[in-house]
Amino acid sequence: MQNLKLNRRTVLRGIGAGSVAIALPPLEAMLNNHGLFHSAARAQGVDPPKRLFVLHWPQGLPVGWGASDGGFWYPSEEGANYTLTEGLAPLKAHRSDINIVSGLTYEQITEHVGSHGHAVAVFTGYKAKPESPGSPNPLSQGASVDHVAGARIGGATKFASLGAGLYDEDELGFSWSGPGRRAPLKNDPALLFRDLFGNLKPGNADVEARVARRKQSVLNVVKQDIGRLNGVLGAADRARLDEHLTTVRDLERRISTAPAAACSKPGAPTAVTYGDADCGDYSALMLDLLTMALRCDLTRVVFFSLGKSQNYRHFPHLGVTTDYHNIVHGKLRETPEGSARADSWYKAIAKWHMEQVAACLSRLKANDGTGSLLSSTAFVATSEFSSGGLHHNQFMPVIVAGQAARMQTGKNLVYPCDMPEDWQTPAWCGQKSGAQKNICLNSLWTSALRAVGALSPDQAFGDPAASRGGLDGLWA
Repeated sequence: MQNLKLNRRTVLRGIGAGSVAIALPPLEAMLNNHGLFHSAARAQGVDPPKRLFVLHWPQGLPVGWGASDGGFWYPSEEGANYTLTEGLAPLKAHRSDINIVSGLTYEQITEHVGSHGHAVAVFTGYKAKPESPGSPNPLSQGASVDHVAGARIGGATKFASLGAGLYDEDELGFSWSGPGRRAPLKNDPALLFRDLFGNLKPGNADVEARVARRKQSVLNVVKQDIGRLNGVLGAADRARLDEHLTTVRDLERRISTAPAAACSKPGAPTAVTYGDADCGDYSALMLDLLTMALRCDLTRVVFFSLGKSQNYRHFPHLGVTTDYHNIVHGKLRETPEGSARADSWYKAIAKWHMEQVAACLSRLKANDGTGSLLSSTAFVATSEFSSGGLHHNQFMPVIVAGQAARMQTGKNLVYPCDMPEDWQTPAWCGQKSGAQKNICLNSLWTSALRAVGALSPDQAFGDPAASRGGLDGLWA
């Protein structure tokens, strides 16, 4: 048993053409005495792979019509002893694992196309341009950070990068495979599960057989391979395999359980039918699938969006009775009473978004017996705006984590910044003598990409005119 050596790429397979293939988590049988994968040890003893996880939440934060009242989310103190704000409270359990990054902007790469189109720059590092003269639809001039990373570090995995999101997308688009090429995010957990574990297609069998196979659990299809592997694994690996397969079956069960029919209008045949009331379970399921993809090394780059920028979803589980977009800026704000109600709802939604960030971090931190994913990941969470009401591109809210490279965490990192109107520059925005002000968001992505080996130390992300290298204080 102890001499068994499994390749990192070992999978469980069914019988016959087109069967499923279930990837495995790290097992002791895959590791040598130094804790390295056998294949890695043969390749000069390299460390486990590095990963990039980007999480986006829509429509910024309730920081008013300027940044001076940003105390809901932005800490007022710099360094490790900052006071956790109301908006960051859901991240309390992860405080020692994260850094808050305050003061970055993408003003240098902003080109207004329609109302939200300038936000294409957030993840691509280039100014947007119209799809055609006069068009309100934005077009990217470069690949987004997830596809840049996938092209450099994703070649050994099934998916060079994996993009997913909640519900449908709008004309903006956050993930781009190259200039002018949108990369649609996967928003159907059933289709994502199928992509991860196979199509359950029985080759040339007839339609009835195909339907029968699709009704089977993926674990039934690979039952023989499970038995064979269990027969040669040690006790610890058998327990780990059983836990992994239990998780797969739970994901499969949750996907096959239809949401309440009354939640929303049914979508297209290939779209999810989850309604607004299901968004919590929906987000949890997608995060579980994406974490599984990382743990099984099906991908090393993940982009996950909690919703589109022009967002008209409702949040009934939070007691919100109108749509998100009109809470941010709509008729509700035309009276003092309505504005106060909108602010309260906006804060509730912002805290829910932070709860999803916390849930993601919890999954990445979980130890499966061979370490946590976060120990080899560069994690970045941000929005396309700071103040959603004004579509602000300054004072971008950013959360970073992960030990893909050395980084001291538990801090609020403030980079000097200001606004054209002095009254909008918040007190927390440090003005260090001689320091560069208003650093472009591209420097954040440069640091993250360098940390995971997707850029060399002399390379930078995005528009060369706006890219000035990495950020001090992040991953070395």
